[in-house]
Amino acid sequence: MSLAYHGEMEASNDKSIKAPTAGRWRRFRDRLISLKDLLWFRISVCFIIGATFPLIVFAAFTTWHTGNTIYEQTTSFSTELVGEVSRNIQREIDSLQINSVSIAYNDVVQYLAVNYSEMSYSEQQAALSEARFSIARQLTFRGEVSDVLLYLGDEDGVYLYGNFAFPFRLSPEYETKMIERARELTGRLALIAYGPGHQISGLRLAQDIVNNTAECLMAVRAIRSLSDGHTLGVLALRLDACFFNDALRDINIGEGVQFMAFDATGDTVLTTDEGLFTSGEPAPLEVLAQLEARDSELTYLDYAGRTYILYDAQVDTVGWTVVLLVPRENLDNEIRSIIYTFLLILVLALLMSVLVINIFHRIFNRPMIRLVNAMNAADAGNLRVEVDNTSSDEVGQAARSFNNMLARIRDLLSDVKAEETAKHAAELAALQAQINPHFLSNTLGAARLMAQTHKAGNIDQLLAALIDLLHISMGGGSDLITLAEEVKYVQSYEKIMQYRSYTGPEVQYFIQEEAKDCLVPKLILQPLVENAFTHGVMGKGQFGQISVRAVTDGDGLSITVTDNGCGIPPEKIDTILNTPPADSGKRFSGIGLSNVHSRLQRLFGEGYGLSVDSIPNIFTTIEIFIPIIRAEGGDLDDKKFDTGDDS
Repeated sequence: MSLAYHGEMEASNDKSIKAPTAGRWRRFRDRLISLKDLLWFRISVCFIIGATFPLIVFAAFTTWHTGNTIYEQTTSFSTELVGEVSRNIQREIDSLQINSVSIAYNDVVQYLAVNYSEMSYSEQQAALSEARFSIARQLTFRGEVSDVLLYLGDEDGVYLYGNFAFPFRLSPEYETKMIERARELTGRLALIAYGPGHQISGLRLAQDIVNNTAECLMAVRAIRSLSDGHTLGVLALRLDACFFNDALRDINIGEGVQFMAFDATGDTVLTTDEGLFTSGEPAPLEVLAQLEARDSELTYLDYAGRTYILYDAQVDTVGWTVVLLVPRENLDNEIRSIIYTFLLILVLALLMSVLVINIFHRIFNRPMIRLVNAMNAADAGNLRVEVDNTSSDEVGQAARSFNNMLARIRDLLSDVKAEETAKHAAELAALQAQINPHFLSNTLGAARLMAQTHKAGNIDQLLAALIDLLHISMGGGSDLITLAEEVKYVQSYEKIMQYRSYTGPEVQYFIQEEAKDCLVPKLILQPLVENAFTHGVMGKGQFGQISVRAVTDGDGLSITVTDNGCGIPPEKIDTILNTPPADSGKRFSGIGLSNVHSRLQRLFGEGYGLSVDSIPNIFTTIEIFIPIIRAEGGDLDDKKFDTGDDS
């Protein structure tokens, strides 16, 4: 297979794939165009746009304004909160400072610090006992202070308060740094944070870890002589970290909000995040860098995989910086919640619009559709249709005008139909009046001759037949009579014909019982029998045969007249139904087959009438085919047949 053929195949496949898609798109576009032309669709679109567009604009403006308000209120609240926290910390530190000053400059502690190195062991124990009692009495209601140590000269820390069985001890490295820091401040209070890694391993550390008190804050200050201001030593008070942290954790302004506090050296001293709390460790560099670089009231910080809004305040007494970190997603979630609320309102508004449109469709559009359908039905020919609408609005007025218009059209058609009926009745009357005077003269002559020859014995029968014939043919009443009455009329005609010729064929009747009460047009069968007499069996005498049959076939009635006469040439069969009688002056009725055929079609439609079947010199059959109408069927107008009856 060549490459060119492959290319043609791929191109044809692409076309076959694109063709259904293009067809669907065209159908969808055509449907949209068709919907665009509908009144209710245009009104619905305008209503939805009119209802939802202002709501969308309002929602967008409100969301923008609310978002700014949330950020402004959060900033104001957070700034006030972090300031309040810093002030609370300041108050606690002030209280702690008072207690530390009270201990540092207690007479017993001053005496112990000045004379400790010169005392004997018993004097030291006595002085320590008195100092411990004084400090214990002072710190009874200060549960945050767990240990008090006094560092004198190069001596190890003297334990003044705490768990004497398992005393608290920092590792020498950090203990030295703490003492140096206190001496540098020359009497001012310093708060230093230490974690479990800064303590000497032992039972006390193990116990603190179990009790979750291993993190601590050391409040230290140099003890100076009241007499000469010389530095005598360093006083260290161990505080549980929960002293500040518990108060911070009780503040709940949102999920993920964190408080932090850094000392002047950048070490973490407080935090609400237990996982982040590492007492004595440097503060996160990202936070410190953002604090230094901030240039606006609203500062964003990317930290620990989240974006925070940073707020800070200073604790001047100890040089701390208190930081509040508020997750930005908290504010965004609030704004998102507002957006979702507006979206829900928008959806509800759309649903309400659909409901209103449905109500509109029921109240206004459906009556319009019924009116349009009625107009289409009337345009298709159904003038009996009527729109049921009693409302007083424009649609109701249009419906009533439409009903009145159809009523006037029906009246006009009824008048036209009445005129046509009168015309048909006049034509029938004219046909019935065409009785041949020669026929009547010859019949009466035969009656006279018969009376002379036969002493008037049979004249009664002849005259009776003639009276019946004239009565039926010229009488009034409906244009439709039963088939039995029509056969009786034909039988009267048959008797007259037999009396005229003395000898001649008898007519045989084969009438189905179900067909006898069927209604047929008056004078519809006699012309066919007359045609059989005059053109069919004339000259054959007793050898002539005429039969009349009537049977029902489904919804139709079939009546046939068959004779064994000369027949009809094939070339004349197609035109015989359209040719008027050639010599009406020599016939009884003067009604030709063409008149019968046109009359049947006028009454019942193009599908009904006469049909002729003939073989020359063998037979001729003429069939009448009409719909079945029963004598007990009620009002003949319901059959939708123009009977020509004026009654």
